[in-house]
Amino acid sequence: MTARVTGLRLLGRGVAFTLDCPGLTALRRGVADRWRSRLTRQDAGKTDLHVTVQNKVTPAVARALHDELAAGLAPWDAGVPGLALWRYDGGPWEPGPRFPFIG
Repeated sequence: MTARVTGLRLLGRGVAFTLDCPGLTALRRGVADRWRSRLTRQDAGKTDLHVTVQNKVTPAVARALHDELAAGLAPWDAGVPGLALWRYDGGPWEPGPRFPFIG
């Protein structure tokens, strides 16, 4: 699967690359539907795809990175080799199983 990195998003206290990938969006929707009872309200309502590159910094530090990355940003394609499950139980994030896309 291939995702198109289309831009940047300022998260307030972090920065993320925005992604466009209809197949991944559909897969995410299916997983969210099946896990709806276990998702937070925030996660249940999300439909955007993104990759967080910075989080939990001051707004000024986030803005500085956003502006630096935006200055040279051109869209590109990125391979999506599979899914990785992460668990958050008060922090820090703990890696879980990985599910590679095969074939």
